[in-house]
Amino acid sequence: MRRHSAVAALAVAVLAVTVVPSAWAGPRPFRTRAADDTAWRLIESALARSETVRNLVEQLERSDVIVTVQVCHVTAPALGDTRVVAAAEGTRFLRVRVTVREDLTDQLVVLGHELRHAVEIADAPEVRNAEGQRALGERIGWSSAAAGGYETEAAITAGDAVRRELRRGKVR
Repeated sequence: MRRHSAVAALAVAVLAVTVVPSAWAGPRPFRTRAADDTAWRLIESALARSETVRNLVEQLERSDVIVTVQVCHVTAPALGDTRVVAAAEGTRFLRVRVTVREDLTDQLVVLGHELRHAVEIADAPEVRNAEGQRALGERIGWSSAAAGGYETEAAITAGDAVRRELRRGKVR
């Protein structure tokens, strides 16, 4: 009973985080949320400048996950991370953290990389906790001390694609 109460309380807390109003002209994502104004500005910039990020967010919109993005100091060696926070009936809650960086491009690349990890989790309905996430990482990726967990080729490819899009300055 305690566990269900804790999950329910966490779910309410995650749902309380709303996307900050902005100048982004596209539909506001429901399942990709910002922990604060700084995180929303990062998401907004990524949506405006990267087709890869737009595609990842669209995939998340069709899933059962809710992703909250935070911009904070992530413990080295990782520049970001994605974690399953909780799971309730029909919804899984993820947290994506992107480390504070001076270079916005680097932050956007990390966001794209981590959103790809979120899609990997979204595509694996059995992943409902840290143990399930670890098993998924072992199945589709490899252990990486540099990443502080597991890494996948798809996430690396997504980050690289975001970097190329930013270099070209290609906007929708």
